[in-house]
Amino acid sequence: MGKNTLIRNPSNNSCSYGKIGNLTIPREPQLESTEANIYLFPGFHKGKKGFGFKHIRDMHEREIRALGFINEKGHTLILEYVASIVRPGTKLYYTGESWPKKCRLLAWNRTGMAVLGFQENTKYGKHWSIITAYTRRFPYGQEVGTIL
Repeated sequence: MGKNTLIRNPSNNSCSYGKIGNLTIPREPQLESTEANIYLFPGFHKGKKGFGFKHIRDMHEREIRALGFINEKGHTLILEYVASIVRPGTKLYYTGESWPKKCRLLAWNRTGMAVLGFQENTKYGKHWSIITAYTRRFPYGQEVGTIL
């Protein structure tokens, strides 16, 4: 599986983990009328850098297991963890940070936080990519909306 292949959402068996609709984001006016799907890619992980499934697995598997995301065979349920955060109704926060030079949002609920990066001009068109997901007690940044 290539690093840019879509990974299906275990909650609904679609490629989308939700949508981000019309937002008002400070210093990012080009996104105000951009509705786009949220996707998870296999990605890569090297050192402490990367994105997608492999990065989440390699950096955060221990904390995901500690939350109980383990199946009967002892495997960590990383996709289920990501889907429990990146889902309709989850609040979105803008921090003013970029990844790399793209708008970045945080999706936060009581399960954890996911970092989303805006992508355009790809074979999947405009979309938000799940960069990473991890445990975090409180959100930060300015609340700008919710996942649709």
